[in-house]
Amino acid sequence: MTRFQFNIAMTTCGLSLVLVLLIIVFGQMNRSLEKTVYEQQAAINRGAQSQQIGRNLLTDMGQSALRDAKMRELLNRNGYTINQGAAAEGGNR
Repeated sequence: MTRFQFNIAMTTCGLSLVLVLLIIVFGQMNRSLEKTVYEQQAAINRGAQSQQIGRNLLTDMGQSALRDAKMRELLNRNGYTINQGAAAEGGNR
């Protein structure tokens, strides 16, 4: 093996080592980003669940307001109107 071939082989090995290290670093960065995305998605899902609970609660309150004047007054004060056909609708807030 000539000196030139040796230098090419060593340069190729060094470049390969640098590329492997870059792959490892980028893999770790990717895991970190995936964790962040997972946490954000979990927060979004909790928000959607809370919103659904709020809708269900408001519907139940609207149904209760059909029989209870105090509940109807509370909902009206907060911008919700009660219709006999529907449970509760959001007013302009």
